[in-house]
Amino acid sequence: MSSKSKLSRSKYLSDVACGLAKGDGTVVVMDSIPICDCCQKNPAFMDGKTKMGSWAYMCVSCSAVFSIGLGVGKGQQLVLRSE
Repeated sequence: MSSKSKLSRSKYLSDVACGLAKGDGTVVVMDSIPICDCCQKNPAFMDGKTKMGSWAYMCVSCSAVFSIGLGVGKGQQLVLRSE
């Protein structure tokens, strides 16, 4: 196992311990939160598939209009890693 994969696994396990990584495909822990691809104004709430078929980072407002929901193959809520 490489040191990079050990570190990734270590971060994942710490996220599981914090209750952030549910394991159900609805949450992804990020080091920084990107800006919404749709409105280009607000911090993204999720990375998800849109009703038009493409994927995008979406804020809460835009996700209410454009997303198909959370889950594997649909979208994941973005959670900022707190160190």
